Amino acid sequence: MQLSLSSILEVAIGLALIYYVLSLVVSYISSQIMRWTELRAKTLEDGLVELLKDPSMLQSIWQHPLIKLLQPKRLGFLGWGQKTLQVEEIAPATFSMIFLSTLTPGVAAQPTLADIQQAIAGLPDGDLKRSLTEMLKAGVNSVLELRSRIERWFDDMMAGVSALYKQHARRIVIAIALAVSLLLGVDTIQLSRYLYLQPVARNALVEQANQIVEQDGVAGEDALQYLSSLQSMELPLIWSVPLPANPGGWALKILGLLITWAAISQGASFWYQNLKKLREVTTGKGRE
Repeated sequence: MQLSLSSILEVAIGLALIYYVLSLVVSYISSQIMRWTELRAKTLEDGLVELLKDPSMLQSIWQHPLIKLLQPKRLGFLGWGQKTLQVEEIAPATFSMIFLSTLTPGVAAQPTLADIQQAIAGLPDGDLKRSLTEMLKAGVNSVLELRSRIERWFDDMMAGVSALYKQHARRIVIAIALAVSLLLGVDTIQLSRYLYLQPVARNALVEQANQIVEQDGVAGEDALQYLSSLQSMELPLIWSVPLPANPGGWALKILGLLITWAAISQGASFWYQNLKKLREVTTGKGRE
């Protein structure tokens, strides 16, 4: 069959749509895993452990009434009861308020700078005392200035926490993408051949891609529904038979699976943007 530019573009749109839907499935499963394992909260706690290096101070902060107000709630299994989760996020201003309140527990009203200096002097020798002492030595003349420095101190820690959380989340996405690729058996090489040889399937995918772009994407919870609609089109998505009968065929099959894994690991937003760009190329929109 003679190659056609329009057919190749339609195949690209079809693949991008399939990658987009699979990426949504991966994203949805990954987000549920991170939610149920409380990954964000645990990463925040690890960051505070590293920041404070004082277990008793950390324990006092977790018991502070303001922290308890920040704890998210989740319905129990099948909607029975409520489960209180760990804190996932603390605003810098809130942290500085809680921290100074915890540092000066015997002060009934707002602590003065002298109260705070006395409390810091009474801390056991260690990284926390050294960090706070350095803040005071840097020319702090009021509680407001000290709070501002504590907020920046906390912000610096949170930058590292956010980076670590993204690394953990990325690993989960890559692992789930591999599992989805293998469980479904989506072979990019086989799928590309099929789409090129089946103009009806190609056109159906292009039409569906246009609808998705027009409606500004698909919600993550609807990903399984869209995957089911793709399966109803009889595309070779789920371990199509016959399976390869020789080592060369299996090598090609494994390569196709690996390409799918690499593709859907890029994330749904990546493939949605590519869908939009491909649609602009085929329809001429975006060049006006």
